[in-house]
This record gives sequence, structure tokens and C-alpha cells, in this order.
Amino acid sequence: MPLVYTSANPEQDTEAVVRVLVHAFAGTAEGVREWLAKSGWENLRVVRDGEGATPIATLLRIPMAHYYGGKPVKTVGIAAVGVAPEARGRGVAKFLMSEGLREIARDRCALSSLYPATTTLYRRVGYEQAGTNFEHQYPVDSIAVKGDNLAIRASTAADLPAIKACYEAFARNRDGALDRGEYIWNRKMTPRDGPCSGFVVEEDAPIPDACDGRRITGYVFLRQDRNPVSGRHAVLVSDIAAVTTRAARRLLAFIGEFGSMAENMTFLCGQIHPLFPLLDEPRGLTVKFKEYWMLRVTDVAAAVAERGYHPGLSAEVHIDVADEVLPQNSGRWVLRVKGGVGSAERGGRGDLCCDTRGLAAAFGGLLTATNLRMLGLLGGSDDAVAALQAIFPGNPVGHCDFF
Repeated sequence: MPLVYTSANPEQDTEAVVRVLVHAFAGTAEGVREWLAKSGWENLRVVRDGEGATPIATLLRIPMAHYYGGKPVKTVGIAAVGVAPEARGRGVAKFLMSEGLREIARDRCALSSLYPATTTLYRRVGYEQAGTNFEHQYPVDSIAVKGDNLAIRASTAADLPAIKACYEAFARNRDGALDRGEYIWNRKMTPRDGPCSGFVVEEDAPIPDACDGRRITGYVFLRQDRNPVSGRHAVLVSDIAAVTTRAARRLLAFIGEFGSMAENMTFLCGQIHPLFPLLDEPRGLTVKFKEYWMLRVTDVAAAVAERGYHPGLSAEVHIDVADEVLPQNSGRWVLRVKGGVGSAERGGRGDLCCDTRGLAAAFGGLLTATNLRMLGLLGGSDDAVAALQAIFPGNPVGHCDFF
């Protein structure tokens, strides 16, 4: 029977989907059911061994966007990719991902992104590494940042619009950062290991969404994890952002005030969080690599048009793209940028050539176009590579949520 990619039906498919995900990620059936309820069945896709058959593979779509050049570029995040044990080794995962990409392309969504369980599979369908995820750990009692008397208080549900506005102002100019949807915000406030406590800083500052006549310019969500042997605990930061120096310093000083009983602050983010340079003594900071996240361009024209560019940049590059899964992306394109606006039109000389992996890597900016040519992901003259590097400048810092 031919494989079929389709939406999931919770009334008929729940037990089969739960079984696939339990075997894929070694979780519990109860935990998977709870996660599916939060994630939304409308976002779940399955593969069946014939029309109407029991699902043998799963994929979750997460609609959101990545900020690039200060503007959100639509993406569909991919999670919960799993194949039933008895169906493995038949190319089901590649079929699942290929059909998922075709659906994303039909929706005219510019990008797709994911955290890979295995890099090989996703490279085979055109994804490439675009950013990093690290575990940052710092001794709480070493946080010597001096905050002024700026007030900090526990957050409430009414604060959420202003918190989201603060995050947007913070994240917008950090390439790769997510323009979050409800799925990501739920993970920030209620991670798998338990709900977080939220705290906000307010001051008079020019950002949108006033809260009770004042404005939230910084916030933190954190959870305390107690060591039953020592009685001390870790401060696990789920999310932290600030848009003013005063708010940033106050938040770090606030975390430092847990130092009488807390041992380490732990936070997951890219290579560096923008607040961390405020730490007076960085020698106590330990950084552990966790994983790369990967990017895929699903609509060349939309991806180029949606992102932002430096307003003073004027550049043009002629590129020839090879895309086996989405042939509508294949062929020659002329990428132009002027006055902060980009476009991609059919035609041109094809001075620079790449497949979708090279295009995704250049767009994401983890490595510069020059480095990508050295790695064999791009080919072309010095002038063509320089033009692409001007359009998609490298930005190795990154700041991306796990999803």
C-alpha cells in the first residue's frame, strides 16, 4: 500500500499516535497525552500505511516566525517526528518530512526550522545548521551586578501582553530569535519539569503596551530545583529579557539575591545571552554545547522579501538553486536589496550555485558565505560570494528558543 500523509484524527488515532511518540522519545503515555492536548491536534500530521490505516509516523507543526534583519520571517517549526519501531528502515521518515515540506510550501510559508534528533535525515531533505543551543551555568552567589532601587514584583496573568511586547522589543533585532506563538510561550511559563514563577520590572520607558500606567521593561521566568541532600537549590531560568540597562541589571541582581541558598543559575540559549556581558566576573560562567538548530528555505521569494536588511545596503546576486524536494525553488534567481527591502525574481546569470542546504546556511548566518564556500555548500566567484555575504551577513551569536 502507498504511504499517505494526512492530518491526525484524535477520535481514532490517539492510541496509535501515543504509541509512536512513546517509542520515539521514551516518555510516558500519560505525558504524551497531556503534551498533545496542549500542542493542538490540528497541528499534528501522520503517515498511514494506506488510506485510513493506523498511523505509523507523526510530525507536529508549530507556526511562528524567526526575526531576521529586524523583521519576522514566517516559519513552521517541526517537532515530534517519530516512526513506529516496526515501520523503521523503510524511508517513512524521509517521506514524512518531504510531504511536510510540500505542505509548508503550499501555504507560502518562507521557512521551516527544527531541532534534529539526527542531523542526517534533515540534511537529506534540505535543512542545514543555522544556530546553536548551549547550557549556560553561573554561580548565583558570584552575581555581583549592582541594581538600583528599581522595583520588581511577581507577574500576573494581566501582565502577559506587556511581557510579550517587552520580549518582541528585545528579540526583534537578534537574528534567529523567535517571534513566538502560544506553543513557545506555554513552554516558557510551564516547562516540562514544572511551572515557573514570573517577575517583572517596570519603569517609564518608550516601549509599547503600558501596564497600570507604567511599562514592563524586563522580566524573568524561573524555577527552583532543590537538592534533597544538601538542601540547597538551582535557579533554572526559563526566560529572561530586558530592553533597558536598568532593567537588565535589576534582573541579574534579583537572581543574585537567591545566593544565600541557591548554587547555580542555569539557562539555555545561543552562544551568549545579551544580558550576560553585565556579569562582572565571567570566569565563573560554564557553557556546555547542547545541539544545533536547523533551517530550511521553503519559499525562496518569500524568504528574501520578508526579512529586513540594512537601509544603506544596495546589492545584487545571481544565484542558481537546486531543490530536489521542492522543485519550484530550483533554478536561477536574482536577489536584490535596496533601501532595506529585498526581492527575489526569476532569471539571471547563476553566478553563484548552491543547494537548499547552502541557501539555508547562508540565510541563517551561523557561518558566512565565504566559510560556506570553503565547506563546499556554495560555489561561485569572490564577487558573487561577497554579494551574498552582504545580503545575508553572518551572525553567530543567535538567540533561539528550544522547541
